[in-house]
Amino acid sequence: HLCLLLISLLHGCSHKSNRESTTASPRSSVETFTTEETGEPMRRGQVQWNEGQRSTNAVTITLDHRMTDHSKYQTIHGFGGSFTQAAAYLYKNLDRSTQEQFMKLVFSPEGLHYSLGRVPINSCDFSPET
Repeated sequence: HLCLLLISLLHGCSHKSNRESTTASPRSSVETFTTEETGEPMRRGQVQWNEGQRSTNAVTITLDHRMTDHSKYQTIHGFGGSFTQAAAYLYKNLDRSTQEQFMKLVFSPEGLHYSLGRVPINSCDFSPET
C-alpha cells in the first residue's frame, strides 16, 4: 500500500502548462490507488490529514507545502513505470479484451494516468529466458 501511496503522491505533480501562475495552497488529502487480490483493480481512495497531526501508523510522510509555482527544481515530463520483457511476455499472452483493460487501467485518466513507460535493456530486465 505504501508504494501505491508514493505513486499517488508523485501523480499529483504535473508538467506546468500555459496557465496563470498561482500560489499553491496546502492540501489536506492525497489520492490513492489500491489493488488487492480480492478487490477491484486500481480502486481510488483518499488519505486525509490535518496539519500538525501525527500519524499513529508506523510510516510517516512529511509534506512541505510551502513550495509555490515560483519554485522550480526540475521539469517533470510525466510519470510512468517500467515494462520488463517478462511483463511484455505476459501482456502478449492475454486476450485482446484483457489487454485493452490493462491499457485503460495504466494509461487512462480513470486509471493510473501514466504518460511514460520505461523499457530496461539488459541488466535490470526480468526475462522468462534468463
